[in-house]
Amino acid sequence: MGVHIKMDNKEIKGPDFLVIGLQKCGTYWITGLLNNHPEINCVPSLPQGQDGILEGHIFDNLKSIDDDGGKHFCEVFSRVHNGFFSDLVPMLEKLPRHKFYDLMKERYIAYCNQFRTKRLFGEKTTEYVWCLDIIDYFFSDIKKLCILRDVKDRIVSWHFHQVRKKRIPEAQAETVSDELIADYCKRVKREYGSLLLYHNNIHCFSYEDMKHEPKKVVKEILSYLDADVSEEIINELIEKASFGSLTKVSKVGGDYERKVGQELRTSHFRKGVVGDWKNYLKEYQLVYIREQLKELQDKINQKFGFNLEI
Repeated sequence: MGVHIKMDNKEIKGPDFLVIGLQKCGTYWITGLLNNHPEINCVPSLPQGQDGILEGHIFDNLKSIDDDGGKHFCEVFSRVHNGFFSDLVPMLEKLPRHKFYDLMKERYIAYCNQFRTKRLFGEKTTEYVWCLDIIDYFFSDIKKLCILRDVKDRIVSWHFHQVRKKRIPEAQAETVSDELIADYCKRVKREYGSLLLYHNNIHCFSYEDMKHEPKKVVKEILSYLDADVSEEIINELIEKASFGSLTKVSKVGGDYERKVGQELRTSHFRKGVVGDWKNYLKEYQLVYIREQLKELQDKINQKFGFNLEI
């Protein structure tokens, strides 16, 4: 159940769940799917603010306070979310941390309830995987969804994300750099380390299982959220969150309705396939990735019952 507070003499409900990541694993696939459920709002449901909502980045920015004394938090929350939190920024230096957290919790719940129109509400930010302790401080044992994916496909997806953002020249699009791979392995180590240390309320599943057994995985997700799991609803959600449906509603980068495997590099939904890494990663790069991540991947597989390979 979501946390309840009183505001303006009216009881409002905190988020029921969070989608905590992981990056380049299909989180917009999940939010889009859940947001079509008759009992669930899940935001943002489309990338790059196409539904008018960006990722919240609440808890990861709160966590940054311990790193730089609040400099980054104050800079960000003075301007994001149309200034919804800006009046609280000066309070960071004036109040004890727990009192400031109380204000942020109240305002965050109000922020979420701008978008709540159904029984259940969830928000997605992929960096929340690093903030599980802070999340539980704010909302004790709140439900959390986490989708994982073959790291090799994540690396290739991140590479093309950088190409799409013009951080990597189009002329270099066919070559995944060793530097990018090394940096992304560091991210995965941090994510996996956080998941391995965490033992509270979380439901993890994989991109690959969503592809191969969508009805089973979606039913498990909905059961975890205590939402309707009727076959009719599950079939409808899978159809509305299919690659063709997502590319049809996504208008960023000149997107249009495409079939799985039909690539458009200007779209967030580039290709939608499993195993695309085979087209881009070299053998010595695969060796490096295995050396860096195999032990952690084995531990993640054992903890969550996956068979993801490195």
